[in-house]
Amino acid sequence: MKRRNFCVGAAAMLAGAGSLVHAARRLPTGSALRILAPDRGAVSSLLALGIEPMAGADRAFYDSMGAEPRMPPGMNIVSSGDPIEPNLELMIELGINWCVTVTTPQIARERMGVIAPVTHLDIFTGQIGALDRAAEGLRTLARLTGREDQATAYIAQVEVRMADVARTLAASGRPAQRQTYLVTLNDGGRSMVAYGRNSIMWDVMTRVGLRNAWTRSTNEYGFSVGGVELLAEVPDADIVVVDFGASTTAALRQLAVSPFWNRLASVRAGRVYRIPLIDLFNSYPSATTLLRGLGELVRREDFRHV
Repeated sequence: MKRRNFCVGAAAMLAGAGSLVHAARRLPTGSALRILAPDRGAVSSLLALGIEPMAGADRAFYDSMGAEPRMPPGMNIVSSGDPIEPNLELMIELGINWCVTVTTPQIARERMGVIAPVTHLDIFTGQIGALDRAAEGLRTLARLTGREDQATAYIAQVEVRMADVARTLAASGRPAQRQTYLVTLNDGGRSMVAYGRNSIMWDVMTRVGLRNAWTRSTNEYGFSVGGVELLAEVPDADIVVVDFGASTTAALRQLAVSPFWNRLASVRAGRVYRIPLIDLFNSYPSATTLLRGLGELVRREDFRHV
């Protein structure tokens, strides 16, 4: 599409648009949905229902962040670029008629709403209950697309896994009062991202019986950035590190020669654990990934200590 034609068309649509009016428009009927899912959470929620968006989060980036479900081998998704700057020209070119978002900011959603209706799954509100909101978001998509059975089955599978991990942990003999940090480490090991209240991770950990040691405030997505010295606030808490591969290995190598790190009771006792990569900035399917990692962790002999 020529730039001039795009600008004329977009201007015409803007002239008749209220700020979020288009977000409330009905989804198209009588024709196939041509969906834009600009962030990983939106792609994950759609794939959990068996729906493949036409455009959205870059495939390589989606895979590198550990997002689930994995994109099917034959899935052709057009990268829509940075969700902060929606590509309206691409939307028109592809004939996008519905947008689904999770972490895309409001200003970007308003711009997309000029071209097509936007359904935003409001999971990360800075309040407790992110897991429940994520499940409701999945149900919302299911109702809009006639896939209620798929959503019910997917959520039921997660609940079964959650109950299984909880039973295994309860029977393990691990002290119930012991707390657990869930963190990612930067390359140098000097700072970290800690996941706490208001996150899906907090809710999953609570449901399986793990007490999250991070009780400091978090942002709307349920995490905080800080120095690793903050782990000393609960020095005997287990430290569970989300494994980002080489960068995590580099961070732990640096920390291994840190006097502070080696003074932590949990480190001296060998209670630092790596779990497989989880997309921590996602939607309901991220609970599946975390439960898989926790399921393996609670069965480890060195985790079931007294």
